[in-house]
Amino acid sequence: MHCNNSPSDREVNSIRKVVAKVERELEDLIPEIRRLKRIVKELERARDALQSFSLQHKALLLPLRKIPTELLGIIFEFCMPFPSSESRDALDFWDTTQAPWVLTQVSQRWRSVALHTPRLWENVTINAEPLKRPKQHRLKLLQTCLDRVGNHPIRLRLHLEYDRKEDRAILDTLVRYSLQWQSLELKVPVAMFKRMLPVSGRLPLLQKLKIHVQHYHAEDVSEIFSNAPVLRDARIFVVPFYDIYPSFPFRQLVRLAGTYNVELALRVLGEAKRLEDCRLLVHDRGSFLPMPLSMISLTHLRFLDIRVEKDLRILDFIDVPCLEILRLEGMDRPTPGTEFRDCRLKAAPILELLRRSSPPLVSLRIQDSFWNERDFNSLLRAVPTVHELHVSLIQVLVSFPDLLCTCGGEILLPKLEGLSLEVHSQMNAEGLLDLLESRYQKEATSSVACLRRCRIRTAARFQPSVHTMVRLEKLKAEGMDVSVTDQRYS
Repeated sequence: MHCNNSPSDREVNSIRKVVAKVERELEDLIPEIRRLKRIVKELERARDALQSFSLQHKALLLPLRKIPTELLGIIFEFCMPFPSSESRDALDFWDTTQAPWVLTQVSQRWRSVALHTPRLWENVTINAEPLKRPKQHRLKLLQTCLDRVGNHPIRLRLHLEYDRKEDRAILDTLVRYSLQWQSLELKVPVAMFKRMLPVSGRLPLLQKLKIHVQHYHAEDVSEIFSNAPVLRDARIFVVPFYDIYPSFPFRQLVRLAGTYNVELALRVLGEAKRLEDCRLLVHDRGSFLPMPLSMISLTHLRFLDIRVEKDLRILDFIDVPCLEILRLEGMDRPTPGTEFRDCRLKAAPILELLRRSSPPLVSLRIQDSFWNERDFNSLLRAVPTVHELHVSLIQVLVSFPDLLCTCGGEILLPKLEGLSLEVHSQMNAEGLLDLLESRYQKEATSSVACLRRCRIRTAARFQPSVHTMVRLEKLKAEGMDVSVTDQRYS
């Protein structure tokens, strides 16, 4: 057994006898093994049955069964797949494995609670479907959902890309429930928009509206939504954006977003005197509307976000004495033969608006703008109440130690807590650290706020010394949120 020598003839016969005897013993063991396996399987089945019986009875003692019906309904609401801005287009209203549909398939009690909790069914989100996707039972599912809402308000998001028979049937079904619409986000083909006309005068609960469409006539939008007595929030992104809205209820709006040319934007602002939040995309297109003859005073406006294609002349016609947050951005990009600075927002309209209105700004953000040293210093003087400042594409910048302090010792932006700058000039690294340290290490009794956040990005190379990097890392270790990057990391 422990060598590689070939056995003799006598040893071969002996080995064969041993093997035959062992094989007979193995054959005798096989029936016994099969018998014992059957016994084990029977015992396992008995064990599984007892465990299942035990678990079923233990479930009767779970605290979940003692939860009041009202509380269980609230818990169900947290199971809803409320979509984020990134994922809402992927939300599948027709997927019965998601809430609220799946909640009706767990137990009799859960089904009863789900069916009697209208808030589970009030969010109707229907996204565009691929042409080849199966379309069975969708209308039935939609009708089931609407029936379960009862008389409660409906939040509707309808995005359709095709003018198909099924899509028209879906829209027609939803139109019949317009009396219950509380919010509406609409994106449908041009050919289907006329099917919305029956909702005119049947929107008593509509508070929030978002329309993102192309080639619609503004008159249709006005006609459909002219009689919406509680509408306060409207976001209208319509092409062509230079049409007028003869009867749209701008006067009652508190929040407005939309795409307009300058003249139409000013016409709308002249009507919407109650606005508190305004976000506009302003294109440079010709218009038959005249420019306003007097200043438009928006005394309730707290938030203003304007993106412009060419210039900020819209600011020359508005007064915003109570504005707290201002965001300005240019959409124009350099073309061959144009100067860089010619495609940036100019400082003059911004400075004039701030001087004229003296708003109590808390946050100021200016993107794609051109500043010289004098204008930028004037900007800092004009906004002493700002807590957050973000300015990009500054062409010429004063030295950092003097950025927030005048030569006379006056502290600029004494309430500043967050600073973000994008600069196109060389940066004095030591001066930057002097600024950060002076505005971060403040005494408890100081009237100047502590600068807690700082983001600096420069188009020039940032090459700090070892000493500067040590100072920067020390500020980070002490708790300051600070970073400096250059064009190599863009």
